[in-house]
Amino acid sequence: MKLSSFLFFIIFLIFISACDRFDNRMLEVENNSDKTIYSIISSDNQIGTEGFYWEFEYDEKHIFTKEDSLFLFKFTPILPNEKIENHDRPRFWDSYFEGIEDKKLRLFIVTQDSVEKYGWHKIFKKNIYTKKYILSKEDLDKQNWTIIYK
Repeated sequence: MKLSSFLFFIIFLIFISACDRFDNRMLEVENNSDKTIYSIISSDNQIGTEGFYWEFEYDEKHIFTKEDSLFLFKFTPILPNEKIENHDRPRFWDSYFEGIEDKKLRLFIVTQDSVEKYGWHKIFKKNIYTKKYILSKEDLDKQNWTIIYK
């Protein structure tokens, strides 16, 4: 009985050590402006590079409805004076930064006004944004993983 309990414990430890650990660092965006905004992460200077936005890539004419939103990637609006975790963060920050040529992520801010004027498809196609931050992992550490948009 003791041997089987010991073996079970060893197998359990091996299983736990083999599991991926989730990186719990959260990139938060604080909106200190008077407009509703959206934040989007990219590994280069194109706003839609990461592949989360495939549903907006080809469809120029479609107006997305609430029913569509059940199946689409959802953008999280950041209201004025609100701070939220970025919605499209990678699972592991260290490997994400290692995969970027210059080791800096881009955080794009898009205002709700732009979304209403152009729509998401045109925003991604034409690379339309209000502000772009270029940040290394060290920059984020210094800012306590919080970007303040004014």
